[in-house]
Amino acid sequence: RWLGECSGHGGDQSGQERLMRLRLGARGVSLLELLIVTVIVLLVVMGSILVLTRTGGQMWSRTDAQMTSATAAQQALNRLTEDARQARRSGLACNLNGPGVEVWFLTLPPANGSPEVQYTFRPSDPDPLIRRSLMRTVQGSPAQVVATGITAFSPVNCAAGSELVRISLTAQVAGFGGVSSPQTLVSQMWVPNP
Repeated sequence: RWLGECSGHGGDQSGQERLMRLRLGARGVSLLELLIVTVIVLLVVMGSILVLTRTGGQMWSRTDAQMTSATAAQQALNRLTEDARQARRSGLACNLNGPGVEVWFLTLPPANGSPEVQYTFRPSDPDPLIRRSLMRTVQGSPAQVVATGITAFSPVNCAAGSELVRISLTAQVAGFGGVSSPQTLVSQMWVPNP
């Protein structure tokens, strides 16, 4: 009203009254409605966070299992490579059949004072721990587990006198949906000593 009088207009009371009636008659948002909408939004956000957390945890555990199996197989191949560097070509031997049980083995004969080393894998052994393990036996010592979770070990081209030995090592890894998938590592090792 005061602004209307200052500006030289007589002040339009009917316009101001209409504005006041619109403001008073306008329906606002009640506190209860605001609370209900807030709870619904929070439930949707919390549900999304729960699903994302659970999915992330499952993916992490699968990836961790895959990395563990692949790392164990890689470490076994690294150990084989080191042993091959200290072996002699002339007595190098591998075989797929052993006495009584199917056995895959690789024998690295000694050179330069190092002991003989033999790697064995028994895919049909009744003991599940031995059946899924690559074993390393150093001359005069008990067998040691080099890698677990192995499903195949195949030394190729390892006749006496061979300079290169090709090794294929397969580890079984749990994949998505509980389905297992094989991961195969292949390495060629040079046997330097005649």
